[in-house]
Amino acid sequence: MLSTNDVNNINQQTYDELADEYERRVIKRTPGNLERVKYFSSFIKTGKRVLDVGCAVGLDILLFRNLGYEVDGVELSPKMAAYAQKRNPKARIFIGDFLETDITEMYDAVFTRAFIHVFPKPVALDIMHKVYSLLVDEGVAFFGVSVADEPREGWLEKDDYKNTPKRYKKLWTENELCESLVSVGFEIMDIIKPVDAEGKKRVAITVKKSLQKI
Repeated sequence: MLSTNDVNNINQQTYDELADEYERRVIKRTPGNLERVKYFSSFIKTGKRVLDVGCAVGLDILLFRNLGYEVDGVELSPKMAAYAQKRNPKARIFIGDFLETDITEMYDAVFTRAFIHVFPKPVALDIMHKVYSLLVDEGVAFFGVSVADEPREGWLEKDDYKNTPKRYKKLWTENELCESLVSVGFEIMDIIKPVDAEGKKRVAITVKKSLQKI
């Protein structure tokens, strides 16, 4: 059975290796990312504090900040985080495992655009619970994942990047993701099915912290 440390160690190496290429793709990705950031921001009603989990090179942090939000980021890859900090010198970037990172603030919104799908499902559920705990009452969260007709997971090559590095990948179905989020205590607000800049199909679900959690 894989431990979280095993997955984190491989994923960190992979995304350190990918950092320069992610940075080179920023211009290509900006229009689609901006569309998603603007879409999600329309649900944020309680304030201006946003946490970007799995912030990569910090593009979404910049886009949120340009819209007037106060944004922190969390990133496992130190090389990705260095780009994020350079792009957003006034933002606070936590480097390390999100589940182990000591975050004391509460947020009006948490943005996880392409994050939980690089972990086994039990870890992804723990991430959902932590996101819930970091939200103010009626705060909102965005979960974007790669979508599949049938759920499956394991080590996959990232074959649309140079050297095809491997990383863990959990492919979710829409129903599976909805059921998991509801089980944590979230209320489903909206579902979209964007196609990203590389042509990959995704499902993205916006949820609200329910005040009726049992």
